[in-house]
Amino acid sequence: MTINLKLKSLLAIALFSGFSGVVTACSQENDAPVPEATAAEAELSFRDIPYLDEAFMDATPADREDGLIVGELGVDGGDKDAIIKLAQEITDNQHGSFDSLLIAHKNELIFESYYLRGRVDLPHPQASATKAYTSLAIGRAIQLGYLTLADLNKPLVSFLNDLDPERFVDGVELIMLHKAMTMSSGLRINEDKLRELRGNIGPLVKETTGPLKGQGQVQAFF
Repeated sequence: MTINLKLKSLLAIALFSGFSGVVTACSQENDAPVPEATAAEAELSFRDIPYLDEAFMDATPADREDGLIVGELGVDGGDKDAIIKLAQEITDNQHGSFDSLLIAHKNELIFESYYLRGRVDLPHPQASATKAYTSLAIGRAIQLGYLTLADLNKPLVSFLNDLDPERFVDGVELIMLHKAMTMSSGLRINEDKLRELRGNIGPLVKETTGPLKGQGQVQAFF
């Protein structure tokens, strides 16, 4: 059975990721400009970006002419008081560590907030949240008939046609799809080799090059 390109990409990134740390302080819906990365910050790896001095939240996101349609929280959808309260609790570190929280409803961005390393114009590593996205994609693929429940117990490599099995380490063929979905592949990589691979990832604002581009990332780790 064939799986589409977008789903292949989700399967690939489900295997590997990273996250962030602790919150500062903020007031409700501040009037400060939305936090953007400085030129220097844009050249840093994500974990080296400094924390914001103050968290930011906005229930009427500005139109940045980036293709996103914007609306207003509480007018175009959502319980404004409840969401502002949640954002404030995130600021107060009551729910763990977050860099941003954005809410879209009916194709309109109606709320955005940024904490810690969050910047409106930088992409963010997905970390363990990838498991949830991948599971949603797999569930939808099963619903549409692209996959079956039985496919969950098939090797991950059987869904990724651009890989060279001659270069796999022993055991890769035993990683089932459901193991990749839960980030329990069992892969262990030498720290020196990991640093060598990660050295091929440029600044966040630039395209990934080298062996970690596309399915090449899975090939490199396998």
